[in-house]
Amino acid sequence: MAAAAPRKSEVAETVREAGLTPWSAQGTAERQAWVADLADEGLFGTKGTKAFARNADWRTEADRILAEINRKK
Repeated sequence: MAAAAPRKSEVAETVREAGLTPWSAQGTAERQAWVADLADEGLFGTKGTKAFARNADWRTEADRILAEINRKK
């Protein structure tokens, strides 16, 4: 995930150089970087373990993100 954000930033820059506003690419890059930061903070478990962000139900991971957002308010 962490490697995807810089690639999207490069795409956004290419679109920007073409004279367009890179709404989608830039937004995607920012969101990917944000989720990577959450992972670095341990929100999805311990990196390098089999259980890291591997819940069979995506809603569990989404609930973790929502709980973190609400905690920070």
